[in-house]
Parts: sequence; C-alpha cells; structure tokens
Amino acid sequence: MHQGGAEDQGKICFGKSLRHETVFKKVTGSLQPSAPDLVVERDSFLYRSYLALNKFGVVRDEIGSNSPKSLQPLRKLADYLQVIKLTQISV
Repeated sequence: MHQGGAEDQGKICFGKSLRHETVFKKVTGSLQPSAPDLVVERDSFLYRSYLALNKFGVVRDEIGSNSPKSLQPLRKLADYLQVIKLTQISV
C-alpha cells in the first residue's frame, strides 16, 4: 500500500493552488467594474490577499508611482512585511 509522503502532499497542495488560481482568474476576468472607484477597491482586495499569502514582490511590482494614491500604502506595507519576514528568517 502506498503511503503519501511529503512529495505527494506537495503535488496535492500545488494542484489545489493552481486550481484555485484558475478559478479566481475566471471569476475576476468576467467581472468588469463600471466605475473607477470599484476598480481601485477590487485591486485593493486583490493586493491585500497577495500580502496575506506573503507574495510581497507581486504587490511591489504591480503598484507603481502612477498607481492610485489609495493603493500606495499597500506597497509600503509590502516593503515593511518583506523586511520583517527576512529578519525573522535570519534570526
């Protein structure tokens, strides 16, 4: 009888992650907000979810100086959380 090891668990987790990401793209791709404020609010939720997943680089890369001012604090938060994460790893 085959017992699932760490390699099998990694495949399962990767598969679930990929499936969730595909569903997310399908759902968000079909939703086209009509007002600019809704676009910014949607992006805010998206970037906050990336921060919760420790994907700081995605947030820093996608929020530039020409992004709406309400998203700029999320970029600063990503920078801060990246430093905290690196500090915890090195200690």
